[in-house]
Amino acid sequence: MITQGENDVLLAFADNGHVATCFMSSVLRAFSEDASREQRGMKRRLTEYYTGTGPYIHDNRARIARYFLENTNKQWLWMVDNDIQFQDDALYYLLEAAEEHDTKILGGAYWNRYPGSACYLSWLVFTPRGIVAVPELPSDTSKPVEISACGMGCTIIHREVVQDIADMYANDPWDTYGADILLTFDDGRSLVGRSMDELKDKAEQYESEGANLACPPQRMGEDVTFCLRARYAGYPTYGLPSLVVEHFKPTFMPHGLPGEKPEGVPSFDLSDRGEVAERDKAALLALKED
Repeated sequence: MITQGENDVLLAFADNGHVATCFMSSVLRAFSEDASREQRGMKRRLTEYYTGTGPYIHDNRARIARYFLENTNKQWLWMVDNDIQFQDDALYYLLEAAEEHDTKILGGAYWNRYPGSACYLSWLVFTPRGIVAVPELPSDTSKPVEISACGMGCTIIHREVVQDIADMYANDPWDTYGADILLTFDDGRSLVGRSMDELKDKAEQYESEGANLACPPQRMGEDVTFCLRARYAGYPTYGLPSLVVEHFKPTFMPHGLPGEKPEGVPSFDLSDRGEVAERDKAALLALKED
C-alpha cells in the first residue's frame, strides 16, 4: 500500500524554450495550493520543480527521469506538459486516488485530435490492430481505469516504477523515455524494439510460425514507450476519469462528445488487456535473451 509522504513530489516538464501562459499559471497555483495546505496544518508535498529543455522530447523526458532518480529522494514524479491547464488541486486528486487504489502510474484525462479524426483522449490501448486511442470517458468515473498508455500531460509516476525501468534498460541511452517500434501480429503477439534490425530475426520467426503483421510497424512516442516498458516491468498504467484537464495545442482542444467515435473503434472495456500484456512480456523477454 502506498502511504502519504511529505515533500515527496517533483513537478517536471519538458519544453523547447517556450511554454503556454495558462500552463505557468497552473504551475504557480499548484505551488500556492500546496503552501496553503501547510498553513491548514496538512503535510506539504510539492516544493520543487525541474525542467528538461531541448529540441528532442524523448531526450528531455529521459533527462528529467535521470534527475529525479539521481538528485532527489522524492517518491513521486509529477509530469506535466507545457500546453496543459490544470486545476489548483489536480496533484491531490491524483495522489489521493493513487494512494487509495495502490496505483503507481496515474494520468489525468485530456483531449487531443489526431489528423483526420474526431476528438480522442490522450489515453491509449493496445489491440490486435495496434495502438488505438480511447474515444470517450468511461461511464463510471468514480475510480481509476486501466489503460495501456497515457500522455504525460498531467501524470504521476511512483519512484519505484522509474527506477525499475531504468535498471531494466540500463544499456539504453534513453533508459526510461525512448521511441520504440511496436510490431503487432494477428495472433495477438507483439514485439518491441528500438529498430527494425533489432526485431528482424524474431519477426521472421513469428512469420514462419504462421503469424502475419496485423498493421504496419508503429513508432511509439516517448510517453507510450515509457508506459509499455513499465507494463513489462509489472506496472500497469491507469487513467483517472474524474480529473479532466484542458489541452492547448496551440489552440484549445475541444472535448469529445459521448458516442462520437468512428466505426470500428473498440469500446473502452477491453477485457483481454491482461492476457495480451502477458504475451507481450513473454515476447520481449525472449527477444532480450536472443
